[in-house]
Amino acid sequence: MKNAPAKAEQVFTYGNIRLSVISRRILRVEKSENGVFCDKATQMVVCRDFEEVRVKAVKKHNFVFLYTDKTAFRVNLSTLVAEAAVGKL
Repeated sequence: MKNAPAKAEQVFTYGNIRLSVISRRILRVEKSENGVFCDKATQMVVCRDFEEVRVKAVKKHNFVFLYTDKTAFRVNLSTLVAEAAVGKL
């Protein structure tokens, strides 16, 4: 199966953590011990380039905040706990 990565402007990498905004409401969180990430299709999401999404990323201390026009995501880079809310967190 061919690679199906998210659009480059919707992907944010912080060391060995990669955050991909797949849609205005879907966030993929990955951790790679060696810094190499998988872009192949998965059983849940075959193709990760759904739609073009405007996203703003802000890193504050150990958190990354990702804002789309529908959802605000907050990801703890230490625990990989991700939270989402309609609007702003």
